[in-house]
Amino acid sequence: MGINETIQIDKKNPDIHKKKIMESYPKGFDIIIDATGADSITQDCVHYAKMGRKIVVYGVCKEEVG
Repeated sequence: MGINETIQIDKKNPDIHKKKIMESYPKGFDIIIDATGADSITQDCVHYAKMGRKIVVYGVCKEEVG
């Protein structure tokens, strides 16, 4: 399917992965798929995507977050 690697972020403590991701992929990703439903993860996705790339969100956040 053309997927080289996936990174699973712990939605209870996403900070433990942020530094490693930014060091390993400083230019970001072509596509990000968020299936967590955690508002903090959804908000962070924009920091990990390359400019003009795709972010797919199908983990729905709580209504009061929006």
